[in-house]
Amino acid sequence: QRPKKAARRPPHMRYTKFDGILLSPSPSMDLGPHCPGRKVCMDNLPIDVTEAEIRDAVSFFGPAANVTIYNQRLDLDPGEDSMPKQRPKKAGYWANTLDKEIRKETPVYAFVEFSDDGALERSYTDNVRIFGVVIRQHCSRVSLASEFDTLYLEIPANEERKEGEEPQSAPFGDGPSPPPVEHSLEIEMRLRDVMGADIFIVMGLGEHEWATPATVEVKFPSHEVASWAKGKIEESEECKAAGYRVNWFKTRPDAMKHWKREVLI
Repeated sequence: QRPKKAARRPPHMRYTKFDGILLSPSPSMDLGPHCPGRKVCMDNLPIDVTEAEIRDAVSFFGPAANVTIYNQRLDLDPGEDSMPKQRPKKAGYWANTLDKEIRKETPVYAFVEFSDDGALERSYTDNVRIFGVVIRQHCSRVSLASEFDTLYLEIPANEERKEGEEPQSAPFGDGPSPPPVEHSLEIEMRLRDVMGADIFIVMGLGEHEWATPATVEVKFPSHEVASWAKGKIEESEECKAAGYRVNWFKTRPDAMKHWKREVLI
């Protein structure tokens, strides 16, 4: 008789994908304020960029009606004096080559809404799309807000786990209990409760329901629906208690080094 195979442990993946399916929207689901309209996105901004700097940088295109900065952690910024010095320039043949380790993309980005259609058209010409907008030596790409239909949720309960680490249980009566983790199935049910009957959240094909992802990707039919869902998640008391952080970009692994100025920024 062949021995039975041991039960496979669920993989503790760091990333899980979900889909947000729009059902019959109720009258209370007003997507009007969430239309992309004259809005663009600018990424790779300085970690301490100000709204005035962004307005000044895009003033060439036209007046900005509204500027919203995301993923900025000024509470972690130790100041410019702590920033490492730039490496000395190389001599010889490689003097003008780009050293990728000198300056990397930052996790800070912003959405800019223009006052008129002409400004939006000027901000999305071929030259701007190719070369971007420079703010303090940071080349920021400009993209239409309508292209963003995906949200990225960071799960603090799973961020403390190391890659491939199994959840540990404390011995009976000995030591403190281990920190709680959130599985993909629990995250899915929580998001369903937040979205209500308007949007159905379902796990992507091939994803494991007992995984413990540090980042969750939720793709929606359009930017308007994603923006509406973002507001619902941020207003939810349950998501606030869980510490969910919602972004339009997946936060880079080296984001903490940027916020603390441990790399040249």
